[in-house]
Amino acid sequence: MMSRFHRCVCHGCWPLMAALLALAWPFGQAVASEPAQAAPRVETMSRGDISLTFTFTPPKVELDKDVLLSIRATAPSEIAVAIPPIDDRLEGFTLSGTIDQDPVALSGRTTWERRFRLTPILASEYRLAPMAIGFTDRRQTPPESGWFPTRPVTL
Repeated sequence: MMSRFHRCVCHGCWPLMAALLALAWPFGQAVASEPAQAAPRVETMSRGDISLTFTFTPPKVELDKDVLLSIRATAPSEIAVAIPPIDDRLEGFTLSGTIDQDPVALSGRTTWERRFRLTPILASEYRLAPMAIGFTDRRQTPPESGWFPTRPVTL
């Protein structure tokens, strides 16, 4: 003996049930989300006790999106580090803004951070040219002042 459901499907309800399943099928699928954003590009450099981190978000240049650049310098608290302006260091970008973060001292080290908003322009190359990072080391008497160059970064 057949169940009512089995009999119903066998006697003409099958096309109706197939149509309902076809309509409901897309709603049960996962909704496509925005594509995952690529991880930022991070470049590190150092000289002695001073370390630099350059972070570019997004990591590749797209003409319709600004690039956010963060330059972070970390050193022992007795060393003061100066991150210079980058106006004349850019190729393929216009500088659209700069934000200086307050220095943060933690566990005998200080971190300075300067953030830049870079607007790409049509160019054959997108580059941050070498720049001079200034420092004053107060661990010595008299304090030693100097600078060191960064290497260029091409996006």
